[in-house]
Amino acid sequence: GDADDGFDGRFVLADPYVAIVPADEPPGPIRLADLDGRAMVAMPVDDSCGRPIERAIEDLGVRPHYVFRTHDNGAVQAMVREGIGITIQPRLTIDTADPRIEVRPIEPALPPRRITVIWPTNRSLSPVAQIAVDVAVEVGARLAASMSEVPAA
Repeated sequence: GDADDGFDGRFVLADPYVAIVPADEPPGPIRLADLDGRAMVAMPVDDSCGRPIERAIEDLGVRPHYVFRTHDNGAVQAMVREGIGITIQPRLTIDTADPRIEVRPIEPALPPRRITVIWPTNRSLSPVAQIAVDVAVEVGARLAASMSEVPAA
């Protein structure tokens, strides 16, 4: 497993970071370098998913204008839908059935969010817990396959 600091685990899924933009955004990938001064909606600064995104953008010397922050994925997407700003989020947080947004790749790509099931190393899993881990890994594999089948605009 992915043992670290007294924990063992099984990898479930690599969840890529993508841009969510209003449906009327010009086509093509979203370049991080072009986000300087751009209105963005984001997770709070202490969010474990949002922090790597902001660090990568800052490392490029880019300073977006953060207009709204929340932990609520639906609220983030609603702000994008209404044209308040764009966002960069893990792919699994997005309701892709929303016709008023588009999912775009980002350039350069960021390392994906790694989803792993973990448990204390010194604890054996019950049969039910083992089944739950196996199901999570199986569902993760199916999600990964379905995400690779959906071409980003």
